Amino acid sequence: MLSFGSGGKDLGKFRLPVGVALDKDGNIYITDTLNKRIQKFNNQGTPIYEINEVKEQGSDETLTFKLPSGIALDKDNNIYVSDTLNNRILKIDEEGNLLLLIDGEGETKPPLPVGYQSLEDALEKLNGEDFFALTIENLQEWIRKPLKLPQGLFIDNFGSIYVVDRLNNRVQKFDRWGNRLLNFGRFGREEGEFILPIDLALDPANDYLYITDTHNHRIEKFRVRLEAGEKGKTKLFKGQVGIKLSLAEVYNYPNPFNSNLEETTIHFNLSKDAEVNIYIYDVVGKLVKSFDTRDCRGGENDWAKWDGRNDQGRRVANGVYIIYIEAKVGSERVEAVKKLAVLK
Repeated sequence: MLSFGSGGKDLGKFRLPVGVALDKDGNIYITDTLNKRIQKFNNQGTPIYEINEVKEQGSDETLTFKLPSGIALDKDNNIYVSDTLNNRILKIDEEGNLLLLIDGEGETKPPLPVGYQSLEDALEKLNGEDFFALTIENLQEWIRKPLKLPQGLFIDNFGSIYVVDRLNNRVQKFDRWGNRLLNFGRFGREEGEFILPIDLALDPANDYLYITDTHNHRIEKFRVRLEAGEKGKTKLFKGQVGIKLSLAEVYNYPNPFNSNLEETTIHFNLSKDAEVNIYIYDVVGKLVKSFDTRDCRGGENDWAKWDGRNDQGRRVANGVYIIYIEAKVGSERVEAVKKLAVLK
């Protein structure tokens, strides 16, 4: 058994250590939260260095931490830190140089209070954890912040960044360049809802995401689908539990299209996995083309191509046609209707 550290401010000592991460050599990285720093130790617990300020490249300015909490490393040993009271994520190298800052500015955000009786209610829950010493003024300031008390962090196999956006009761996912891919979750006690979640982790295969739903006193598990995409980006998260089935982004391109020269692609996006049927009708309601039933993945841009031929293989005449899309899973069913034009 190995034990190291004690209370204090010197190198190797802690004041409320919260987050821990290991690199491939077994070195240990700790967020020393009340000392507002990161400490690195070897695998025997000997301190190597501390980072208490972050250097902005090309500038004399430095950034300081306010209650750093979550910490994670990527395969290149870059360090990701939830700078919690600054409502941001910092990616830094081992010399403390800033590589990326994510604060979510410009994103839509739910106003406070969300799911709380009042700001005082949220304050009581947070301060009851002996982690924060917050005021109403803190929370009023954070109303303007898209990331509110970010904590748990995880970097997946493709370099995407998962963050527990705690006071917003959700998880956000960013690509390796800091572009937001999605967010999910809301205040509540049902499946897929959270009350002040703290941490999260993916299994080694990145198939399942586990979230500590702190004030619901439970762990929530979501299925995840991750695939390499353009520039190594990951495709979207699919959390099936608690997600209502919906169809979005339904369109076809090109529209109009010349069936003698090209095909048109029918695009659509599902909120979760479902069985999909696609039909094309003429304007008097006669079925022109039916597509094979397909199982589609939620969170991805799905499509079907149409060459302008009917079910008998003959090209249809010029005119307006109706695309009808039906998606079903369990007892849920949604549909979408769009117009397309054939012009030869």
